[in-house]
Amino acid sequence: MRREPDTLIPLPEVVDDVAYDEDLCDDLASYIATFSPVLGAAPIKAKQACYLPRHMRFGQESGPLIGKTLAEGLFVASGHTCWGIQNAPATGRLMSEIVFDGEATSANIESLDPRKFRV
Repeated sequence: MRREPDTLIPLPEVVDDVAYDEDLCDDLASYIATFSPVLGAAPIKAKQACYLPRHMRFGQESGPLIGKTLAEGLFVASGHTCWGIQNAPATGRLMSEIVFDGEATSANIESLDPRKFRV
């Protein structure tokens, strides 16, 4: 069984020490070439690792955390894993409601409240 790429190399303390898996990058480039010859022939300018923000609770992956934290004036919207891009518009709307109106009104996100997890 293949693990998520961001679990193969541990997250370092500083960004300058981020490493990536050369084989995974090559696999991705090869895959892209199967459906886009233009992109497949394009030069690769950079290779990098992707560490997905995840919310783990008792060894199980949980949903993202969206909302106020226990720290005064600090809000969080993270832990979406690979769904972050797809959920970005809704998360942005929810965060704007929370910050400007004091509560989320476009969706029930009670289960995603960071304060429930002492964040």
